[in-house]
Amino acid sequence: MLPTNSTISQKYTQSLNTYVQQVKPDWKDRIEVEIGDIMTPAKFLPQTKIKRWDNEVNVSLRLIHTEKSPTVSVEGDKIKWKGRKIEAHFYDINNAEHPEGAEEFEVVLLEKPKNNVVQFTVVDIQ
Repeated sequence: MLPTNSTISQKYTQSLNTYVQQVKPDWKDRIEVEIGDIMTPAKFLPQTKIKRWDNEVNVSLRLIHTEKSPTVSVEGDKIKWKGRKIEAHFYDINNAEHPEGAEEFEVVLLEKPKNNVVQFTVVDIQ
């Protein structure tokens, strides 16, 4: 079971090792966000997937890493994946700049990396 608090449990449901948020539930304009990877139920992965129209189209971003035993925690409205050298924070934004909302996938480097590249897999399905 993934960690949660009252703020997270109001926004997300949990399915296996994934947090799922119905951003727009209207069937004509449905948007759903997954934090984690519902297709990999054995562990939580640092990934955000935004799905439209019941997954007819989607885009996913996953952090490529070498962490051996990362942990998952929640702090306020943030879901945090933490390794020894790198962290990933996931949270939504709803403000004047983003009145319809936005998703933040923030990467925090805990030590200077060997090179200046942070890698992600990017998959879009149309």
